[in-house]
Amino acid sequence: MATTDRVPGALPALSSRYCTALIVIVVAGCLLRVGWVAAVTEPPTVGDPSSYFFYGKDIAAGNGYRYHAVVYGNIRRELEGERPLPVPPTAFFPVGYPAVLAGLFTGMDAVGLPDSDDARALAAMLLNVALGTAMIGLVFGIARRLLEPTAALIAAAFVAFEPNLIFHVGTLHLETLSMTLLLTALYVLVRRPWPRAGPSLGRCAGAGVLVGFGTLVRPTGLALVVLLPLALIATRVSWKRALGLGAVLACGAAVVIAPWTIRNLVVLGEPIAVSTGVADALCMGRHDGADGRFVPSPDCDEGFKKVPLADSELERYHTNIDRSVSWVTQNPLSEIRQWFNRMLWAHREDHDALEQVAPRLSSFQYATFSTIADGFYFVLLGLGLLGARAFARRREPRGLLLLLAAASLAVVPLLLFGDPRYKVPLVPVLAILAAPAALAAWRGARGIALAPPTE
Repeated sequence: MATTDRVPGALPALSSRYCTALIVIVVAGCLLRVGWVAAVTEPPTVGDPSSYFFYGKDIAAGNGYRYHAVVYGNIRRELEGERPLPVPPTAFFPVGYPAVLAGLFTGMDAVGLPDSDDARALAAMLLNVALGTAMIGLVFGIARRLLEPTAALIAAAFVAFEPNLIFHVGTLHLETLSMTLLLTALYVLVRRPWPRAGPSLGRCAGAGVLVGFGTLVRPTGLALVVLLPLALIATRVSWKRALGLGAVLACGAAVVIAPWTIRNLVVLGEPIAVSTGVADALCMGRHDGADGRFVPSPDCDEGFKKVPLADSELERYHTNIDRSVSWVTQNPLSEIRQWFNRMLWAHREDHDALEQVAPRLSSFQYATFSTIADGFYFVLLGLGLLGARAFARRREPRGLLLLLAAASLAVVPLLLFGDPRYKVPLVPVLAILAAPAALAAWRGARGIALAPPTE
């Protein structure tokens, strides 16, 4: 490919045919998401989405980040003529997504939009539509830096039409925001070719800030702090330079995370970096009788009834971490066996977002949607594994970073438990890995030949 008339590091312009194809893919993906939201929108009443929705409204109302179970309990107490309890602050869920919802709801109030839960839920899901549509463009942008344009279009199409990603915009789970922030951080890192010494300090710092915001939404993106040095070292960048760039990325993330950690030190009495809820997640996968799935266990709830309300969250946090560590040290072989169970439960299906709207679907609709979603994911997973092998053989540093990011996202259930939702952030990265394999299959090629990066 001739490059003499281009600025070094700049991409060649896409032909009109590719631009048209990309616009069609993005618009189609957006319309599918809008249609799904129009069909399923309603305020969440169960699960984590109902908590995020409550916290977003409570923060927007100026009440801070408070323990919502006590707020709801006080409503019952007041109806029964009892004295309400003081509402303690919380850090159970990461604050990022509730804070974004709070900003959205505050903006709605400022411009005079309807003051109702129905309107807020619709606005939150339309935000998901915007994020999900941006995700299609980000995947194309990343893939185009690593693959030929046709493969980049295929990656974008995978994300545009992946059923469970579409289903997720109709829920108030945090995955859509989390994925968009992670992909943006990856795009910042891979947007320009890396010189022999790796990406620039400014690029690492900018990606670190995005990683920090992503960590406050879902902490798994923090793995990039380690993955970037690993990708550099694997491509023979010096240890000193690789660790230095990782430290710059970590500092960028710390600047964003630190204010929340300080808040927790002030109001809770301990410098909780992100969330206390991780202790429950660890405990639910590590107790006698655990089978790798999300199954609430009495073993994780014992011993807290007599603890003062203001101290109960930190007591639960420390106790359940201690229980998890103790169980692993006493049952190391069982823990290893649980790894396989957790991975099986997490990757055996890909229609978790349907559960939120299942009561509104007929049994035929639910079965049809779930079958299509699962089939799409298994094809994508198979192609992704084939593509990952090709990426590993090429050993291009930006491609290795993408490969390591995919591996870290795939094994999140090993750390917690086998909830299919935990592997959803893998899907956009998996789409990039799968694209060259899909292109090779379409062309009837005997092997997967990755084109050189198009810069």
